[in-house]
Order: sequence, then C-alpha cells, then structure tokens
Amino acid sequence: MRRTIPLWIMMALAAGPAQGSGGIAVEPGQWTITTSTEMSMMPEPQVQTYTECFEEAEFHPEDFHSKQETACEVSDAVIEGGTARWSFTCGSGEAAMRGQWEVNSDGDTLTGTGTMTGDFSGEAMKVTVRWKGEREGDCD
Repeated sequence: MRRTIPLWIMMALAAGPAQGSGGIAVEPGQWTITTSTEMSMMPEPQVQTYTECFEEAEFHPEDFHSKQETACEVSDAVIEGGTARWSFTCGSGEAAMRGQWEVNSDGDTLTGTGTMTGDFSGEAMKVTVRWKGEREGDCD
C-alpha cells in the first residue's frame, strides 16, 4: 500500500479527461511532486519526491482512481475554479477504503490532501496524504 498512494497522484494528473465533465487546469510538462504519507500503522511520515511528465491539460476526479487495481466509486465531486473535491470508496466489504481528496491547481503549481480510512487485517487504518507539485518546464 505504501507504494500505491503516491502513484495515485501521478495517475491522477497523467490520465486523460473524463467525458462530459469539467476539470481543473494543470499545465502539461515536467513536474516535480513531493508527497508526505502518514499512516496509523507507521511511526513516521513517508516522504517521496519524484518527477513525471504530464501530457494532459486538465485534471478530473474520476481520473484519480481510473487505473487502480480495485474498482473505485467517485461521489460528491465538486469543481470550483482551480479546486476539485470528492469522496470515494475503493473495494468492498472488509477490504474497502473510503476517503476524501482535494486538489488545488493554478496551472503551474499543485497542492492536495487526502484522507482514507479502512480496515487492514482487522485493525482500523487511517492514511493521510499531502502533496505539492511544481511544473519545472517542458518534458524531455
């Protein structure tokens, strides 16, 4: 699970727009993203920085979960200016994760927070992710 959370962020921005819905602007190009993941089962936050080439000019909440191994349902999606907020449920039964995400963009910078809760082998788990990104220039 630790590797998956930062990948959600990359996939959210790299995915194409959903049909029939608006999105928030994200300038295509080379981005540096830093994530901080706090998990109730880990003593210290995990911080990762990576670069990624984003080709799409819009971000849509539906895209955030489109490449997950388990099916995710997006609900309560609201897009206002440069901010997208939504709730989600991934998986079902005891393996379900539920949460909320918020992504803010002015085109060249990106910030976001997400909180997920679920059950992991009979123990309650809470995951909080914070990220920030900055466009560095054109893709190589």
